[in-house]
Amino acid sequence: MTDWGEYPAAWAPFMLTHTLPLRPVVKPRLVARMWRTGFALAYSALSLMILAWLVAATGRAPQVVLWPMLEVAHWIVLAAMLLLALSLGRPNPFSFGSAQDHRFDPDRP
Repeated sequence: MTDWGEYPAAWAPFMLTHTLPLRPVVKPRLVARMWRTGFALAYSALSLMILAWLVAATGRAPQVVLWPMLEVAHWIVLAAMLLLALSLGRPNPFSFGSAQDHRFDPDRP
């Protein structure tokens, strides 16, 4: 497929594999056939394969540039993601959902 055709073609199975197998009618039948571990392994493998296809299709889709991005912007985004990832593991009472918030001691921040 060329142009935009592969991109929606990859989104459709991605959405279907993340909704249909988990429906209350479908999942118990699949678990009964494959057991819980087999279902988890098969569902994980299928999800990863579809996700890989979606990522590859996104990379092959035509690029629509809304405005030019400076070369330094890539490094700024990388630094921001690194700081965010490192901050999630530190106790911080002012963040939402960071790890080990119960260990924060306000007397010794």
